[in-house]
Amino acid sequence: MYLSAACTAGPRATMTPLPAPAAESAAESAVPTTVLFERFVLPNGLTLIVHEDHDEPIAQVRMFYHVGEKDAGPGRTGYPHLFEHLAFSQSKHLDRSIWSFLERIGASDYDATTRYDYTHYYAIVRVQMLDTLLWLEAERMAHLAGALTEDDLRRSRKEVFQEAERLLQLPPVRLLKATWDYTYPEGHPYAGFDIASEDLNRATLVDARRFYARYYHPANAVLVIAGDVDAQVVRGKVEEYFGSIRPGQRVGNSEPRIGQRSGTQRRRIEGVLPDARLRLVWNTPGWGTTAANYLELASTTIASRVRERLTANGIATKVESATEMRELGGQVTLDVIASSPTVFPGIERIVREEIHRLASGGPSTVELDYAKAQHRSQFKQNTTDPADVTYLLGKAELFRGDPAHLQVMFRRTEAATSEGVRQAARMWLTDGVFILEFAPAVQP
Repeated sequence: MYLSAACTAGPRATMTPLPAPAAESAAESAVPTTVLFERFVLPNGLTLIVHEDHDEPIAQVRMFYHVGEKDAGPGRTGYPHLFEHLAFSQSKHLDRSIWSFLERIGASDYDATTRYDYTHYYAIVRVQMLDTLLWLEAERMAHLAGALTEDDLRRSRKEVFQEAERLLQLPPVRLLKATWDYTYPEGHPYAGFDIASEDLNRATLVDARRFYARYYHPANAVLVIAGDVDAQVVRGKVEEYFGSIRPGQRVGNSEPRIGQRSGTQRRRIEGVLPDARLRLVWNTPGWGTTAANYLELASTTIASRVRERLTANGIATKVESATEMRELGGQVTLDVIASSPTVFPGIERIVREEIHRLASGGPSTVELDYAKAQHRSQFKQNTTDPADVTYLLGKAELFRGDPAHLQVMFRRTEAATSEGVRQAARMWLTDGVFILEFAPAVQP
């Protein structure tokens, strides 16, 4: 599955008029600021992170490999996604596909996702089945590549093309494709969006085995487990199943490449979306940076101001902001669904006015408190479900080498000042915007 996470990536600001100042309730203020975990590194380089949550007798297991679409290389577009599908095939010590085996052991919410920076496999099982699931992940890592067949490759290639055909019928995916196709400079690792390129027809089993040998090994993996478990017991299990696997060499690329633009660039696209939509995109620093945290607050404030102005005069029906922060760089987007493409120039003018106003004076105390409350609510939501916890802890380890960076980000955002947000807006949002103008198809 290529886009399950991408379609919902990044916290979205709730665009409602700012509420009147009020004392924060005890429930609202009781947001946990610490996500407890234990971190271990096996001698072969596998990083294990365990989060104990004894509310339910289940375990969420998520295996990250530090390889994504940015690592595909010329002539190999889509290979990481194709090989993600291949990774559910039958393995050396399995008499059925991994997909079928997961179903057999009663796993739930099992799937995989390929993103630009990583690929991850995840499943939830009853705690009694944790050993079985760990054995399965070790089997995938150590023994799947050698068991692959031409039939596996043909089947996986067909699945990818069918998935692409299905997904590209969805407006949110079309919006993502247009954004990633146009808003990064040519040659940037995040430039382009091609779920199923013709390159896949040239992929061979030799390519697949080389790919797995290069990327699917302990030193390039992070295993995160959350649920009704004991961290030390889990450590012993992981050492038992993964300890004998050869380490390999870590190959993740984490040097920042923001791709910041200058001036204003735009592209008009017709017939892709059902509504008239104006999307403004800025390339920014990536996940875990101070700028990214401050820009989340800035984008919430700008969207609130813009929405209040645009909906009051009826030229827009919806305004929302989002921050999509990746390993090498991030993006801030502002979306406006307009009454008609003819009002795009007026909308753009208002957005620029509000960005200039924020970059000059910063958010008010009420606006800053509101933006922080939105962030606080999102943080609480993302740290109460084991599936979300494994995802965030794994990203923090992959991108920053430390799961505790989640707390660093939370505290940094809570401590943000109006001046800090103002400076971030001035530095990253006053120049270099890419404007996508979506006009609905003309009805015959």
